[in-house]
Amino acid sequence: MKDVASENNKKKVAVIGIGPVGMTLAIHLQEAGLEIAVCDLDKMKTNLIKKDGVQLIGEINKKTSFKNVFSSIADLEKFNPDLVVVSLKTTHLPSAMKEIAKLSNISFGVICAMNGIDVENMSSEVIGESRTFRMVINFAGNLTA
Repeated sequence: MKDVASENNKKKVAVIGIGPVGMTLAIHLQEAGLEIAVCDLDKMKTNLIKKDGVQLIGEINKKTSFKNVFSSIADLEKFNPDLVVVSLKTTHLPSAMKEIAKLSNISFGVICAMNGIDVENMSSEVIGESRTFRMVINFAGNLTA
């Protein structure tokens, strides 16, 4: 499979929230040829990801690692993402959006890949309606480690 972008011009996507949905999205986006950074505030989780990578087990069986793993949104500035995918609990979104707004190069915008009614409104209030997208997801899964 050919990458969607050349190695020198890969689009960069940061996935914030590495639960079942965020992890699945990060793996598939990386397989599609995008350069991925994963970010989760749980330092134990990010340390495990740095050490062992991630593994999906069940209907989808995949194992991968990420070279860009962060435990704070502010640290994503080093990665310089074109797009941010947010996969958090709705109650965490307002504080996350304040940090995301400080990132300087989000050229495309923010995709809210999370449950909750009107979560995209919280994002659009911070970065603008034209740069906010909503992804509807039906997913059942659990983290085992």
